Amino acid sequence: MVEMRIAQILIKAGADVGAAGAEIRSRTAINGAAERGRLDMVKMLLDLYKLKDGESISGLCEEAYHPCEEAISLGSGGIAGTLSVGTWIKSLGLSEGFLSDPGMTSYGFSANA
Repeated sequence: MVEMRIAQILIKAGADVGAAGAEIRSRTAINGAAERGRLDMVKMLLDLYKLKDGESISGLCEEAYHPCEEAISLGSGGIAGTLSVGTWIKSLGLSEGFLSDPGMTSYGFSANA
């Protein structure tokens, strides 16, 4: 898909996968991808995300799950895709601290797309 290619080009050019959320609604790139049902994008962004002190993959996934719930309740964002992202996040069964080593460079999520 063209959106994935654009994201890859931007990331290669130095875009920060972990940039702060937007001024309106505070959505991060991961949140926006989840809200729009883009499981492929969510997995890629999680793989490239460099954890900051006090962050964990489980926390990022929890944050991404809330926009999924909101999109489903509002009937927006491509319901089938949004449901698949929400289901995938819940299936991880993440607990706090899971895969939270800041030295890791990839979590292997996109390899299982």
